[in-house]
Amino acid sequence: MKVAGRKGLPLAMVSSLILVLGLIGGLVAMAAGLLNPAPERASITDSLESVVSESTAIADLYFTGPEISARVIADEVSTTPESASQVDLLSSLTLSQPNVEGAYIGYPDGSFLDVRRAADDRLQLKYIDIEDGTRSVTIEIVDRRGQVLERPSSEGDTFDPRVRPWYLGASSGEPHWTDPYVFFTSQDPGITHSRPVFDASGELIAVVGVDIALADLETFLDARKPSENGGAAVLNNAGEVIAGTSTVTANEVGRSTIDEWIGTTRRAPTNGRVETPHNVTFALREVSPESEFLFLVESRDEDFLNDVRTSRQGLATLATVLGAVSILLLAFGTVAILRYVRTLNQVASTDSLTGLQNRSSMHLAIADALASSANVALLTFDLDGFKAVNDHYGHQCGDEALVHTAERLREHAPDHATLARMGGDEFCVMLVDDENPDGATVSLVSAIGGPLSLGKHQIDLKLSAGYTESGPRGRDTDALLREADIALYQSKKKPGSWVTRYHESMTFPWAQHEQPDQAWEHSSAVGEG
Repeated sequence: MKVAGRKGLPLAMVSSLILVLGLIGGLVAMAAGLLNPAPERASITDSLESVVSESTAIADLYFTGPEISARVIADEVSTTPESASQVDLLSSLTLSQPNVEGAYIGYPDGSFLDVRRAADDRLQLKYIDIEDGTRSVTIEIVDRRGQVLERPSSEGDTFDPRVRPWYLGASSGEPHWTDPYVFFTSQDPGITHSRPVFDASGELIAVVGVDIALADLETFLDARKPSENGGAAVLNNAGEVIAGTSTVTANEVGRSTIDEWIGTTRRAPTNGRVETPHNVTFALREVSPESEFLFLVESRDEDFLNDVRTSRQGLATLATVLGAVSILLLAFGTVAILRYVRTLNQVASTDSLTGLQNRSSMHLAIADALASSANVALLTFDLDGFKAVNDHYGHQCGDEALVHTAERLREHAPDHATLARMGGDEFCVMLVDDENPDGATVSLVSAIGGPLSLGKHQIDLKLSAGYTESGPRGRDTDALLREADIALYQSKKKPGSWVTRYHESMTFPWAQHEQPDQAWEHSSAVGEG
């Protein structure tokens, strides 16, 4: 029944009004959600966790090799006191590990045997002998075969191993890692691992030390930085930086906090984020369960999120405005929302500078391909001398070089390839079930390198690349990326543009025992970068 003087609203109009009111409420809620930084922070942490996961095994091997060497030397000292045998062992271990600066043995009476690298691929041997209270010092420069080339003067040498931090730290009874310091001979930064040697009665008979140069580790950490103002560092068990760069200081990351963060999940509370004066998000993980070191990567939020945040804030503003428009603009507003949502998704998965996929997106693509039991071939490469381009010509030229590299990559990569910029000057190419992945990757590296014009400047673009395949081995995403990284760092030891294929014998990227049947290389005809 209708009431006189009052007209009922049509059902369709009532439904439309309810729809509009619901849309307005939903848009306002969307605006609030889009301005909420929590999803952004979680996204950053996921990216940083990916970097940490790919990097810790390599960092662990950097320390594990010298640590094992110290253990081998200690066993030799306890069973074979002859100095000639010890010299051979110290020389062999020093020459076999490029990150080892020297190895030595100190004794409670002040005697000392030291073998370390010298110029021109030689070794310096130092003997401090104590006989009847008389101290004598002998220094010899020898070649790799042990032939004495010269005997420099040792006049004025007052070195006493017993007062050195490595000796004092280990003589208390436990293996010891020193703080970083500058090695006297090479004047390069390093760290020492030492361990005590006891006789059957528990008496200290010697302390063994192995000096580890940090230069290669610094290079590796610099490449792991997730953003321009980010950092990657190895910390000791007190939260102090051993190598790399970090704005998260020991005051903000103490040992008790680290223990709490690692826990059983090995991830920090609140997705790895703490409030710091720098507004930094970071991820942290033990280098290995037995290690005294931790791997940390960090990024200023602004570096990661400027593009994403701008897009999200634009979408939030649009949602708020649409809440006030009339029903006539509803269709237009809906289309605009969908367009911005697509833009937002693209920003979240795309590198803003080159337009290639970003690290997180590539990580997901590799995981999907491996889940389908496909054969996944992975090529990672970076630009040799890229830091010099930035230093000499400015970051704008550096950005241009990255953009041109991405263009060449698109032009020459197979149509079915997945392309990504992993961060900095590192790129990644994935081929799935390719008929000839070896040939495709070699051809691609050749095509990308070559002369490049950057404004008024002309450079020869040169690459170092690493390559691996999943094959039937059942590799997961992190393992595959780690293998490609190890192969890449093998390539960087060689002049020119190289592609090195991963082999299981490559225990860490600084190894020097690669065999001809374990890797293939390709050098493209380009000049120095």
